[in-house]
Amino acid sequence: MKKVSYYRDLFDEAFNKFIELAKLKDTTYTRPDVFAKTDTELVEELKTAREIKVISLFNAIKKYNNFTDEEAQVEYDQIQSED
Repeated sequence: MKKVSYYRDLFDEAFNKFIELAKLKDTTYTRPDVFAKTDTELVEELKTAREIKVISLFNAIKKYNNFTDEEAQVEYDQIQSED
C-alpha cells in the first residue's frame, strides 16, 4: 500500500506541475484537421449526398460555405428565386 501511495503522490505532483505550466502559456492546443477535404472533394461529397437525397439543399449550402442558419437561409432563398 505504501508503494501505491508513493506513486499516487508522484503522479499528483507531476500533474500539478503540468497544470501550472499550462496556465503560464497563453496558447491553446487545437487538434489539426488531418482529414480536411479540398473544395473539390467537399463539392463531390455534397453533390452525391444531394443526388441520393440524404442531405437537403439548405444543409449542403450551410456545410459547404460554413454558414450560420440565417446566412444559409438567405443563400437558399436567393437560389430558389433564380430557378
